[in-house]
Amino acid sequence: MVEVCYTITMVDNEVVNNIVSRCLISANQHIVIGLSGGPDSVCLFHVLLKISGEWNLTIHPVHVNHQIRPEGAVHDQNYVQRITAENGLDCRVVTFDCEKMAAETGMTSEEAGRKMRYQAFDEEASRIEASGVPADCIRIVTAHNADDQAETILLRLIRGTGTSGLAGIDWERRSEKGYRIVRPLLSVRKKDVLDYCRSHGLDPCFDETNNKPLYARNRIRLELLPYLEKYNPSIRQSLLRLGDIAAEEKAFLDETAEKALAEARRDSGAGSDVRLDCRALLAQPDAVRHRAVLMALKESGLTEDAGYEHLQLIDSVLRSERPSASADLPRGFRVIREYENIRICSGRQEHDSGVVSIHVKVVPRESFSPGDYNKGLTAYFDAEALEERFGADFREHMTFRTRMPGDYLPLKKGRKKIQDLLVDERIPRGARDCVRLFACGSEVLWIPEGGSQGLAGVLKHGKYSPRYPVSEGTKLVFIVEISTGA
Repeated sequence: MVEVCYTITMVDNEVVNNIVSRCLISANQHIVIGLSGGPDSVCLFHVLLKISGEWNLTIHPVHVNHQIRPEGAVHDQNYVQRITAENGLDCRVVTFDCEKMAAETGMTSEEAGRKMRYQAFDEEASRIEASGVPADCIRIVTAHNADDQAETILLRLIRGTGTSGLAGIDWERRSEKGYRIVRPLLSVRKKDVLDYCRSHGLDPCFDETNNKPLYARNRIRLELLPYLEKYNPSIRQSLLRLGDIAAEEKAFLDETAEKALAEARRDSGAGSDVRLDCRALLAQPDAVRHRAVLMALKESGLTEDAGYEHLQLIDSVLRSERPSASADLPRGFRVIREYENIRICSGRQEHDSGVVSIHVKVVPRESFSPGDYNKGLTAYFDAEALEERFGADFREHMTFRTRMPGDYLPLKKGRKKIQDLLVDERIPRGARDCVRLFACGSEVLWIPEGGSQGLAGVLKHGKYSPRYPVSEGTKLVFIVEISTGA
């Protein structure tokens, strides 16, 4: 039973100090808290209960049952419902099949679970707002701790990140529906959370999968960080310090970039296109210009998949002597030079009007049949072979785009540069930059045939990497499909 104890501990002081100093929560607000039943969320729930009377907080617990561990999931849900009821609170429970959603969408289980959790929090916040509570008086609270922060920074460092990524988890951000998500526990170490739970007799739930190296984050926590501690016993503190420094610099650079973007902005006309002055952007230092461009990309709707190589492409358009220079960006976006301005736009392109979207998913081998998919519009690979080659997060690095310097297609023996392949295929010079390909970094996995891209006559036959074939030994099939339109 959670018994609200008013003994003030180090954790209480740390959480309250974070709330006050960072203006995360104010009096008279409604708090949507993600309550999994684990030590972190139960600890934070208990601290918020302590201050709720004095601060006049209304707490709305939300529990998401992922159905990954059937018996454990039921136990966790029952525990959460019991401790909330004992404190006179109703708990909203959301149940969904995480593994099924992951298989249907091509997400990892972690990604699917995260998406559903935040969707559930948004839905509860929307319900509260619909009851007459102003949106500014609603906070979504999650229980990320300092160890989560250290793991996130290291994970991003391994995957490849810019300096903004080194800032780690934000103390607060906006949800998809615009509600403020805050994390008052972010500076508290896991060991202190566990001590708090023990000292208050909270008896939280423990997910046994957290102690198994099933996911990238688990492997970092269980294997990599203990190994790095042999070289630096204070590696976690060092990572947290790096995150704090990066966050300070990010805040300064973001503010500077926002001013630079405002100075470079020109009338964009209709739609979500963003038009910017080339000379104003080029007058800025690289770090400021690149941040301003990323902000413009996000504003135009390109919120994912834009990396360093795309910033270099945009720089080349900015510096081009051709008044109509252009370059393709991820997800069908494009940057176009218009004399002294550039325009970032989305939508169909003249040479690529047939492509509507790309869909990826992972299915079990036993449920996969090539005959179920449109020939020429689909490619499939061994998912485990891709993970072994590119890492557990390989989906995050895959793009459907035009060619870039260094691109190559693996062969049964060796590899071939895409430039050489297009020459060998007798593709006219003017059409080579129209060829679309599906790639992970510089390694090309698939070049669809011309007709499947609205590019009749460019490539008569598709090209596929032979490295990751689906065979009798394949357990999971990674499928890429092109949806075409008129």
